[in-house]
Amino acid sequence: MPYDLTWASPALRERITADPAAVLRDRGLNTGPDIPPEIVHDFLRVTHLLWVDGQIQSIEDFHIDPSDEGLLFGRGVWESTRTVNGSPWLWPLHLDRIRQSAQVLGINVDPSRYPSTEQVSAYVKGLSPHDVVIRLNASAGRPGAPGKVWMSAAPMQPHPVAMRLRTHVQPVLKGQPYLLLKTFQYATRLRINQSVADANFDSALMLDPEHNVLEAAHANIFLKFADGWVTPRRSSPGQGIPNAKAGIGGSYHA
Repeated sequence: MPYDLTWASPALRERITADPAAVLRDRGLNTGPDIPPEIVHDFLRVTHLLWVDGQIQSIEDFHIDPSDEGLLFGRGVWESTRTVNGSPWLWPLHLDRIRQSAQVLGINVDPSRYPSTEQVSAYVKGLSPHDVVIRLNASAGRPGAPGKVWMSAAPMQPHPVAMRLRTHVQPVLKGQPYLLLKTFQYATRLRINQSVADANFDSALMLDPEHNVLEAAHANIFLKFADGWVTPRRSSPGQGIPNAKAGIGGSYHA
């Protein structure tokens, strides 16, 4: 069955035709031999097509100014969510947060450059009929030139049946916005994930110095008790949008 590869450059088209699974491996996605070809080609579009300031662009053509302070100094913000039937979940709240984060960090981004719910849906539906995880990024730019605003997508990961967790005291203080907010300075979280993986765990529960649970390394937390649900307080560092939307709060001592 022929697939539409007009979005790909001639060189990429040749690689996809020869070995699509190898192309996906280059993007960090391993597909098994039992995955249908149409799903593989969905994954190829998802991993290779970006939304850049309102235009769909191949990842091969994407570039960022070498002097952009997002690249040089981590001066950038981002938001991520999944889609539900092609629509980004709680998108207005994510847009509010990325605008607020940019303002706190002194990153000047014209609000009209951020994609609306409709623009995100159009981008996603052009990639795949399946739901995906999207990430919106905005870099600070350089003196005299604005930064980039772009969006990428990734396939949804299957939900694990169970997870093994370890606790990790969060080394982030409330006065450090570049580490508290969703910025390009995310290396601390990546190091935490690597340490728990090295110890054969799936994720980490982040704790404050008093050993109250803040969040997971890359997930929101809801705890169900007999008398209801509890999630970290709204003032907790890095609290996720779903937690804030739920309007419930509390603290849980590990």
